[in-house]
Amino acid sequence: MLGCQPGKIFVHRSIANVVAYNDLNIAAVLQYSIEHLKIQDILVCGHYGCGEVKASCEEYEIGGSIGDWLMITGWTKRWVLERFQKQGKVPPIGEDFFRLLVE
Repeated sequence: MLGCQPGKIFVHRSIANVVAYNDLNIAAVLQYSIEHLKIQDILVCGHYGCGEVKASCEEYEIGGSIGDWLMITGWTKRWVLERFQKQGKVPPIGEDFFRLLVE
């Protein structure tokens, strides 16, 4: 797809492409990429229609590691809602709201 040879792309994946402040795995991946592989261009991408983003908006709680991960995206939900409240606006309902969370 990209026309690159094996070993030319270094990939790290996570659920919902969340880059959490306390994720030692992504921190190590970035440090290794930058300091040892001398990678200059880093691309972080997500996608619309993300099931994890939708799950973080549900009213029920999920326990364990999945629940902890959903909580991170839940912070994004609260941040977006606060932005709307400060502007005196009502957030869009449904897919438009999920798109804002992804963005």
